[in-house]
Amino acid sequence: MVKSLLLSALMAAGAGLLLTFLACVQPVSVPAQPSSASTLLHNVGGEATSDKIIRIAWTFDDGPHPQTDPMRQMMEGKGITATTWFVQYNRIKRDRDASVDKMLEIQKRGGEIGLHAMHPSKDHVAWFPMIDHTSYDNMDTAMRDLGSFNDFLIERGLRVNFVRLPYGLHSELVSYLEQVGYNGDVGQTVGDIIAGKSVHGKAQAVKVDYDKMQAVLKLLGLHLWGGSGAGNPETASISWQAESSGHMNRTDDITLHVSRERQNHPNQARDKPGRFERTMETVTLNQPASLIILAHDISPEDVAEVEKDVETMEAYSKRRGVRIEYHTLSGLYTILRGTPP
Repeated sequence: MVKSLLLSALMAAGAGLLLTFLACVQPVSVPAQPSSASTLLHNVGGEATSDKIIRIAWTFDDGPHPQTDPMRQMMEGKGITATTWFVQYNRIKRDRDASVDKMLEIQKRGGEIGLHAMHPSKDHVAWFPMIDHTSYDNMDTAMRDLGSFNDFLIERGLRVNFVRLPYGLHSELVSYLEQVGYNGDVGQTVGDIIAGKSVHGKAQAVKVDYDKMQAVLKLLGLHLWGGSGAGNPETASISWQAESSGHMNRTDDITLHVSRERQNHPNQARDKPGRFERTMETVTLNQPASLIILAHDISPEDVAEVEKDVETMEAYSKRRGVRIEYHTLSGLYTILRGTPP
């Protein structure tokens, strides 16, 4: 709560004062994740004794939802408890005590909670202004809600290390650039903004808001990470590398498994299924690989599709003689970047 009040005051004083203040502020210290031997033993699959390794981080967006418990139970039935769940404040407020208990149970069993959308009453409010979606009017308001939601979770014993924007960083920045009337190379400009490079014209307003967001994330000790290793920039335009979905209007490209319904879907050709299998081809004794997988815990079809993808991945890994290690985002971040988040 103190940090949120301080954040509001700094916002009112301007971005320059906020950035100056960051130099002497350390992120909130939170307890480390449980690392018992039993948890580690559960989160190993494929050819479990192999020295060839692929590391998988399953992440779930948009909960808590009535399907959150079925998804968690299904994953636990497969021996996977190291999972990351990106949640929305408005969904938590609908049934606060039950939702918090649901997330505490995930954390107790070795998973973790991430922060996805922080509007207290509306679903999927974009952080940056967007043309086709409900969004915050300005970054100051968005960041105040981010601080409030972060405080809400921490005060209830939930550790939070990661954020993921409702529509993804890339999509939100592209839409913002279009909204301000930027006529340059939008894709290149998004990359320049994320890389901290100078931009010109109407893109400068977008960069100011992006830098303000990054300053607040640093203040709160939160990370917007897409799987990069040590020595590379932490933030990527997309914070996942493959997707599993039972919904026909979303991408489903993680394995070569394709549901019967999706085989006849007109968007199937663009999905390019088999990202897991293609990544497995790069694994050697001296070169592990990793994947961050986006999924959703909002429909029975999603639960069924994730289950089938897990089974497909397990069977393929055994045939290829590769061990699967399942990690939370915090666990994978620590391995790939050499330091805890």
